[in-house]
Amino acid sequence: MLGAAGVLLLAGCAGSSVSGGGKAALGAGSAVIADWGGNGNWYDGKINKACDGGFEVAWNDGSEAACVPQAGVVADVAASASSVQVGTPVLAKQEGAFNFFSGKVTAIDGATYSVATDSGIVGRGYTISNLRLK
Repeated sequence: MLGAAGVLLLAGCAGSSVSGGGKAALGAGSAVIADWGGNGNWYDGKINKACDGGFEVAWNDGSEAACVPQAGVVADVAASASSVQVGTPVLAKQEGAFNFFSGKVTAIDGATYSVATDSGIVGRGYTISNLRLK
């Protein structure tokens, strides 16, 4: 499907759609969280266009745009409390931090969440507004 600017929007194309918080189809202009450099540090940006195997992401901090594989891009949409339970894979960001880390929810205490990052560090006190579904 072509968007208003003639950019291919990857909605429902076999093997080419990417989903994230809310399973949103991604395309040019989509706000995303993406794995910068494939090093497990996820930052916010916007998709410029599709690229070889993924999306070219313009980083919100002004760093040079980069092609990020589809698996390293999720919609920048805060998770809903009803979509998060113990074991849910998420991207989590501490209040005031610039980057997100990949992990899984390990505990829920009222309106706060504990997350074990993929590197094994457990963080506590995450709010739903700082979680993204992975």
